[in-house]
Amino acid sequence: MLHEIKFKTTREETDAIFLDESEIQLLLNLKDIQSGTEETVRDLFVLGCYTGLRFSNYSNINLDYLDDKFLTTVQIKTKQKVTIPIHPNARMIFDKYKDGLPVCPTNQEFNRTLKDISQRIKEFHTPFTKLITRNRHITEEEKMKWELVQSHTARRSFCTNMYLDGVEMLSIMAISGHKTEKSFRRYIKADALQHAELIRKHWENNTKKEVKKDPEKS
Repeated sequence: MLHEIKFKTTREETDAIFLDESEIQLLLNLKDIQSGTEETVRDLFVLGCYTGLRFSNYSNINLDYLDDKFLTTVQIKTKQKVTIPIHPNARMIFDKYKDGLPVCPTNQEFNRTLKDISQRIKEFHTPFTKLITRNRHITEEEKMKWELVQSHTARRSFCTNMYLDGVEMLSIMAISGHKTEKSFRRYIKADALQHAELIRKHWENNTKKEVKKDPEKS
């Protein structure tokens, strides 16, 4: 006689961070790089911030499919082909490694090294309240921002920064691989002030367009 076995599953949700454009630039400009491994980790992480790729992809980019404007690759997780425009900072890193990107350390070593690097940036020494939901109960845990930077932060930073810059959601999703707007909206990390600023920019841009249409003010 067969007995049905039921497993109780739980899901943990965490409030993750992202790096804004200025913070990514601080990381890219950091002079206190103490080894080749640190340089590799920093450069590959920054590539992740500007390509929106998962760690499994941005840690092993094939430069054969890179041209002057775009990078074409197949996402390992979804098997989806994506075409990504090249940001100037990404171009600078690609030009640095014209013979091929350096070998990336394991994800565990990558995250450990990334935290060591991030700790040297004084702007990352700001408290961040991490919200953790377990079994419908929310708890708060305060850490410094540098303690929460990890390989996955790169992709989250790309999505959030593009969203806050006003890029169409479907265009971002075409690169990030999100299938639904619901999953995408849960993924991006923007606070109330950043959402308000996004709306303010939208109104400002629309006002400028209306002024241009007015013949009396042209």
